[in-house]
Amino acid sequence: MKRRTYLSTVGASVALPVGVGGGVLSELEEPDHLTPDEFRNRLPEQIGNYEGGITHAGETNSSGELLIASYQDSEWPVGIQYIEENDPQLIAMMHCTHHYPESLSEAVNRLSRFFSEVDVQYEQLRDGYLEYITYEFSDGYRVRTEYDLRENGKENRAWVNGELYEFSDQIERNEFVNEEVQSRI
Repeated sequence: MKRRTYLSTVGASVALPVGVGGGVLSELEEPDHLTPDEFRNRLPEQIGNYEGGITHAGETNSSGELLIASYQDSEWPVGIQYIEENDPQLIAMMHCTHHYPESLSEAVNRLSRFFSEVDVQYEQLRDGYLEYITYEFSDGYRVRTEYDLRENGKENRAWVNGELYEFSDQIERNEFVNEEVQSRI
């Protein structure tokens, strides 16, 4: 099995076997549907400054093989999820936000930009019932979300650059936060 390293250049992503290149880069042709072996073989060993690889392999009830590649040790997943029979097959996971890329190279590119442009801070209050995740972009733009873990937790809040937004439920709040973060990557 040959591992691949992904490189980013002027808006394009390419994959070359490690040790190949010599300045000549060509676009990687990716199939519309990846097999589990193709996903494993095309998965880079490193994205940005983070090394990673398959951290979970299993089966789903009805969608075939499930593979998760992680690239950062954190409270929340940062990596790429593959589900064999899903459409889309891939999900780029960035803590509590996600993106559905059309290809593995797009997922790698998205994570690379996330690693270089966003600082994520995780905080839990002493009582253990409130958790916060803050996404701070290199230009100072901040998105902060609150998770109320109490049994009857009713707060569904997020802040964008200090402005409070309240939501009727977690789903609405999570969609808002995902859109705010993903639209800037």
